[in-house]
Amino acid sequence: MLWRRPRVRDGLLLVGLVAAAALFALSVVYSGSPVPVSSPAYAEADAGQQATTHVVSGTGGEVAIDGSVVIRMRAPAGGYSADERAEIIRERLRALVAAGIEPEGVYAGMMRGFPAVMAGDSLIITADAEHARMNRSTQAQLAEEWATRVASALGGEPGESELTTPITQPGDGAWVPTEPYEDKDVPIISLGRGKRVGMARVTGPTSKVKLVQAVVQIESNLQKFGDVEVYVPISTEVPGSTIDRVNECAVVGLADIGL
Repeated sequence: MLWRRPRVRDGLLLVGLVAAAALFALSVVYSGSPVPVSSPAYAEADAGQQATTHVVSGTGGEVAIDGSVVIRMRAPAGGYSADERAEIIRERLRALVAAGIEPEGVYAGMMRGFPAVMAGDSLIITADAEHARMNRSTQAQLAEEWATRVASALGGEPGESELTTPITQPGDGAWVPTEPYEDKDVPIISLGRGKRVGMARVTGPTSKVKLVQAVVQIESNLQKFGDVEVYVPISTEVPGSTIDRVNECAVVGLADIGL
């Protein structure tokens, strides 16, 4: 029988196999699993890339998401100053972000009869008449604009608006308003007593709404329906012998402005 002397290459291969087996054994000992496990540092980095955290901030009347101002409060409403309203909005957005709100979860909807920015069933902000006037838009348009800004800052598009948008494109036979519509809050005056009994919101063409100074409350009794209260927009704060009614305007709300 002839013996062949091992070559150097065979020896190196054997050493490599032994080293690989040793490294595998050490890996099983330290990890507790024969399956390769990623380093904890890499695992944390991957988790950080997947998690998205938005920062809600702002000072004064500004509300910002990740440094981008999405809503700016410039007037008081509902008994709150502009700065107080902004802080309430910031707190609401922080809670929604912590709950994992998605951009499409933000939309323009209605809250207590007024256009508002919503997130599911949660209120973010009501689009009040004063801010709509400042932005030269209707309350519905302002709510949709704010909803778009909030959703965009969250990285996407808002959900479908639940507000009815007036038709502005002619040609399909639909009625087109000759000028933008506007809302306004005015006092309610009781006819006969001349006393203020509340607040009302009126809507109509901008030029007509500017003429409205109050809403007169007329109490009547109908045999079939009982006591009925009729609300009429008027151009004076105190009705005289005649009711100075403002045509083309309607009363759409009888509640105090809500935040």
